Amino acid sequence: MKKLRELWPRSLTALVFSALLLPACPALLDDDFETAERRDASVAGNAGVLGNDASDSSGGSAGHDGSAGSSGSAGSSGTAGSGGSNEAGPDAPPPTCDGDDDCGDDGTCCNGQCVDVQSSEAHCGACGSTCAGECCDGQCITNLLSNPLHCNGCGKGCPGTVCLSGSCVNQCLLEYLDCDSNVTTGCEAHAGSDNENCGSCGIACGFDATCNMGTCQCPANTADCDSQTNNGCETDVSSDKANCGECRQNCGGNQRCEASRCACETGFADCNGKADDGCEASLSDPKTCGSCTKDCGANSTCNQGTCGCSSDFSNCDDVAGCESPLTSPEHCGGCNRPCDGGTPVCNGTQCVSGCAVGETLCGGASCVNLSNDPSNCGICGRAVGANETCVGGEPTCLPNFDNCNGLPGDGCETDLRSDAAHCGSCLNACKTGALCSSSTCGCAPST
Repeated sequence: MKKLRELWPRSLTALVFSALLLPACPALLDDDFETAERRDASVAGNAGVLGNDASDSSGGSAGHDGSAGSSGSAGSSGTAGSGGSNEAGPDAPPPTCDGDDDCGDDGTCCNGQCVDVQSSEAHCGACGSTCAGECCDGQCITNLLSNPLHCNGCGKGCPGTVCLSGSCVNQCLLEYLDCDSNVTTGCEAHAGSDNENCGSCGIACGFDATCNMGTCQCPANTADCDSQTNNGCETDVSSDKANCGECRQNCGGNQRCEASRCACETGFADCNGKADDGCEASLSDPKTCGSCTKDCGANSTCNQGTCGCSSDFSNCDDVAGCESPLTSPEHCGGCNRPCDGGTPVCNGTQCVSGCAVGETLCGGASCVNLSNDPSNCGICGRAVGANETCVGGEPTCLPNFDNCNGLPGDGCETDLRSDAAHCGSCLNACKTGALCSSSTCGCAPST
């Protein structure tokens, strides 16, 4: 008991002394937010203050070189210093590499070092491509004060507006439009490619049309020929005869539209080289038999590109045309079959002494049927003219031809299929600028 009384004053004295060295109890605050006063109080005081560098004996702190400080030794229970960062400092060299695989997804190996070519001024966009300005997204920007995509900083784009002195201003860039009158979206519409504002605000491209360089354009081989927005590109210009290749490009007579170009229908050709009358020549016509340059000659026929002779005629001199009537005594029924002696008359097939019933002796030696003989039509010696035949003893126009000038000497000179002044008939003239195609008036190509 005596020993306890001896120890009590000494222990109590030590306890009081220790209490004087301990920090005072913190005052109760209204909240848990960190304040500058609390932060300073928690760092300074008897628990040890962070030192200026890692070797300060008053407390551990991160050193300049990034190493962790030693624990504080001052006070009764000094706190450990903050741990230093393990990351490389800003001046540390980039990682080395042997190839792009060593640099991860976003890195590129340039001269043995991993770099980001999207932002590296020494390797902007590619290894070795130096940039005298700012490297933004792999492009060298030399003036950030006027670049609308990087206005005063990489990635700071203006919404279709102009960048002036490093700030986006209320002025549209070329080709951009402010169609919604919303200041927050700026000039939001690109007039060259916006399908709803193509070339100008409110000009919408219909259906499958797209805006290209400020103009609504249809897909290949189609066009908007009726100017109706509710049906889009309604015309197939690759096959439409009235809009061949482009709107209002009409094909001429006897033509079709093929692969956006006017082409002649089978059996026809453009022999005069005139675009306004299409393919005017029939390749079954003796004058253009199979081709524009093949003329079968007089009294001839054409069958699938092959010339032949009309009835009662023959080609006896090997010159184009069937010049020899087979009713003549020189070529009776065939070339070089003369009639003489007791049978001086030719009835068209053989030499006879006189003409048969229904035949007339013409020229003193030919028996002919005046009702259908083209050389003696109705009367001896009256030959039919161009594009005519003999029917019932009268010169008669062939189909699609007529005698519009009223002159008997040139036969049926007018082709009613293609003559704009006599289209379909001698009395039907097409309007100025129109053409006659297949005996019908129509607009000329490109009109």
